[in-house]
Amino acid sequence: MKIKNSQKYNINLFYSNSYKGYIADIPDLEYCSAFGSTPKEALNEVLKAKIVWIKAARAYEDYCLKKAMDIGKKSELLGRDDALKFLE
Repeated sequence: MKIKNSQKYNINLFYSNSYKGYIADIPDLEYCSAFGSTPKEALNEVLKAKIVWIKAARAYEDYCLKKAMDIGKKSELLGRDDALKFLE
């Protein structure tokens, strides 16, 4: 899945009695949530969290692509079966 920062995401916003404040989360971005003492504060915080979440996802995607390319290069040198051992 290609992640675009301009992509629109649904945001849930609700009051939590246990935290005595507002929680905002973005269901499509796993574990992306934030807390605020007002709805506006929770919304602003989750929008900041969304940016960080997307940057981290892109960095992880780049890391995985680099690892896959490295494994591909090793498979050319070692043979497919030996290269697959690097995945374990």
